Amino acid sequence: MENPKEFRHLPRKSIKDIMKKALPDRINISKDCINFVKECSTEFICFIITVANEKRQKDHRKSLDPNDIVYALKALKFRKYAEIVDKYHQVINSDRDVLADICREVDVKEESEDEKEDSNEPKSESNFP
Repeated sequence: MENPKEFRHLPRKSIKDIMKKALPDRINISKDCINFVKECSTEFICFIITVANEKRQKDHRKSLDPNDIVYALKALKFRKYAEIVDKYHQVINSDRDVLADICREVDVKEESEDEKEDSNEPKSESNFP
């Protein structure tokens, strides 16, 4: 039987794959770093779900829905991220082609902001908005 504490965490390999995808190929990631991100990610999800669940209970519903997650993100002061997640959800439910435009728009804005901050640092090859 699995260790109950380990069961709560996201799969280590999935976390490592996500981290690797977000970093240039030449960067190594220590096991401690992967485990730390795994624990933080799990806690972050639990934190968001707890707030979303409180809203669900207040609204007397049996199921969480994406709007509860957006609400939780806003309540936890992740407004910018909540807006991106909300747009993403709207796009998934309507037109997937628009999603690519949103992602490109976010990438272009972030690249412009990054260039202003430090034009001498090498850019990340991240696919994440």
